[in-house]
Amino acid sequence: MRAVTWQGRGDVEVNDVPDPRTEQPNDLVVRVSSTAICGSDLHLYGPLTPFMTPGDILGHEFMGTVVEVGSEVKNVRPGDRIVVPETRPDDRWLFLSDILPTAWQGVAYTGLEPGETIAVIGLVPVGQLATRCAWQQGAGRVIGVNLEAERLAMAAQHGVEVIDVSRVDDVPGAIKDLTAGRRADRVIDAVGMEAHGSTAAKIATDVVTTLPRAAAAVLSQAIGVDRLAALETAFASVRRGGTVSMSGVYGGAADPVNFMKLFDRQVSIRMGQANVRRWSDQLLELLSQDEDVFDVAVDGQYAHTPPVEGDPDERDDPRERLDDDFDVASAREQNHEQRQSNPNEAPGDGDPSVVDGS
Repeated sequence: MRAVTWQGRGDVEVNDVPDPRTEQPNDLVVRVSSTAICGSDLHLYGPLTPFMTPGDILGHEFMGTVVEVGSEVKNVRPGDRIVVPETRPDDRWLFLSDILPTAWQGVAYTGLEPGETIAVIGLVPVGQLATRCAWQQGAGRVIGVNLEAERLAMAAQHGVEVIDVSRVDDVPGAIKDLTAGRRADRVIDAVGMEAHGSTAAKIATDVVTTLPRAAAAVLSQAIGVDRLAALETAFASVRRGGTVSMSGVYGGAADPVNFMKLFDRQVSIRMGQANVRRWSDQLLELLSQDEDVFDVAVDGQYAHTPPVEGDPDERDDPRERLDDDFDVASAREQNHEQRQSNPNEAPGDGDPSVVDGS
């Protein structure tokens, strides 16, 4: 089959790789019809390179058709569609594979009460969907923070009060002004470890990832730091007794966090990878309504839909592109397959056995 493979820092290729096969009795193989780029894929492209090996296959936010199942798989069979039922098009349902449950969990983890104000730091794909999930979960006001005009405009179209970081020196102060001095009741950090505005941490990460792989991995696990500008903004933007939910990925082993301030202000923090199966049934029901409640159909949302095939040098880095938000790679009519484990797994909340990832 053909697959997107990691070859080195900032270097990916589409290569021929061995066809997947079931290795465990609870495995299944899926022929991929569409897939999306996850933020964690981009971290593998850069700061997490010490843990990668040339030839590693990228991608996990996919949907398609089951072609093979292990002996213990009972609830799906060859020919079944994976993430959505038969006859449903990919376009409206693809984000159910990961990004929509991630956004929904990000809001749920804040403990949002009806009518409260929630701020979302980072209007990247998860952040955009988090603002829409916040409305569905009863928010009274939603504030979105970003520095790209197109992303701010997209959020504003969905009733979000936006703050342009490129024009505001003090984001927490701007949120405080918008809320009559109270700050946001709940805040989501939808950015993670590669936030803009953390120059020293970026330099340190760049230096570590140029070292030999074994040494870089040891240093990253022992003294690795993240770029914390977004998280620090989230902490400063939440009210006393409020909650910060971290949807953005962090991996630093020595991140400097001011716990004295957090303790004094009684800020609650909740974080973790998305428990996709915890939320997917509920979200499937919402997506099945006639109304597209999250506005995720391909009517301008998929601003960038490249084919899997083609010269990688002709495709730009999604982290540097300023005008597009949702990336969907179409694998239609091509034999892209992936192996998944545990398709019989029941939904769980906080259970490591059902966290997102492949």
